[in-house]
Amino acid sequence: KECTYRVNVIEIKEQRLPDLDDEFAKGVGEGFDNMEALTDKLRGDIQTQEEQSAQRRYEEKVTEQLVSDATIELSELMVEHEIDHMLYDEQEALQRQQIGIERYLEMVGKSVEEHREEVRTVVMARMSQTYALRKLGELEGLTIDSEEVDQEITTLVEEVGGQADRLRRSLDTADGRETLKQTLLRRKALERLVEIGKGKGPS
Repeated sequence: KECTYRVNVIEIKEQRLPDLDDEFAKGVGEGFDNMEALTDKLRGDIQTQEEQSAQRRYEEKVTEQLVSDATIELSELMVEHEIDHMLYDEQEALQRQQIGIERYLEMVGKSVEEHREEVRTVVMARMSQTYALRKLGELEGLTIDSEEVDQEITTLVEEVGGQADRLRRSLDTADGRETLKQTLLRRKALERLVEIGKGKGPS
């Protein structure tokens, strides 16, 4: 059907962007002396982001190659335990959003069995990487001493601000320090793997 509309235009607005000049630069963030300084900062930030992205892609590539070349036998009992743990964490996260696991599976169109198999794939890949990097660390003689754990605790505590004391108490325990030690060992093994991939000797 044809219709006729009558519209009254009350107001017309136009978006006017500020000129990209020194005055604009002085109002960005904490302020810059001029546009050139702002441009240099943005260029540096973009370059840093691209370098970090390239580093992560390379780390993923060499780790995949390490796992592919390794012979790894995973305990089925441990795999099932990790799957249960990951599914529990997932349900906890969904509950915080007031979404039940049944509703979530309905939304993504997956059955319980299909979802568990997807999680199994993730868990097995994660465990394979962990064991491969751990073995590499052993072969390369990598270690983490108490001072390195202390430094990591200090770094993490400084990042949280108001919750610093509480976080330090939770990290500075036998279990907390062991977890940090394993995290640092994995990080160091990954750094060594990247060096090997680039043909470098131990640093």
